[in-house]
Amino acid sequence: MQDTKGHFGLSNVRVCEGRLPSRVVFQAHAIMVDRKPVRTKTHQNMLDLHAPIEPGQAAAGFKIGQSLSSIEPFLKDVCSENYVPGFPLNAVLAENKGTLVVRRVDPRGGVSIFFGSDAVRLVFSAYGQLACIYVFDGYLGSYRGVRIGEMLSMISITEPIEFNDGDEMYYRLDGERQYIPGFAVVAVEARASEHASTPVAGYCVHDWTLF
Repeated sequence: MQDTKGHFGLSNVRVCEGRLPSRVVFQAHAIMVDRKPVRTKTHQNMLDLHAPIEPGQAAAGFKIGQSLSSIEPFLKDVCSENYVPGFPLNAVLAENKGTLVVRRVDPRGGVSIFFGSDAVRLVFSAYGQLACIYVFDGYLGSYRGVRIGEMLSMISITEPIEFNDGDEMYYRLDGERQYIPGFAVVAVEARASEHASTPVAGYCVHDWTLF
């Protein structure tokens, strides 16, 4: 559930257990599972959908390198199991209104936490450090004034970028045309002449060395 300040509360928790979860109705301060409320702690200000993008540092109110243990107290009443092949993650995310916790969905990491239908995704390493923050549609912050949904040319006109086929994202380039670490732009591959009609689908703030 999203409040008037643009935050998803960690009180609204939904957990993937390797199969479609039980029917869950999200309310302000409780999880209703089969009509039985389970009380959880609230922390409405942890996630900030308006926070600016800080390459290599932070996004959405979270910081790269932050420990999973700093978030776990707000998820302590939640049980979860490992991700298994065949789990319909996209379908579950499409219906998700709160917070979805999935273990080992990323082969490099441990826990992944999704807010809403993937507006914000946190990927923790196997060592419990926040290594990657993805933000997508629904995120209201910006990178150098460029918001998700605006055209890629608003970035490429001010700094050189290059599409990486393996990661399927654009990385910034330094003066020697080497990747500048810590940040990438999610968008479809397009020629420079097409950037004016290519929307930014998301951003990725990361420190790959934490994996």
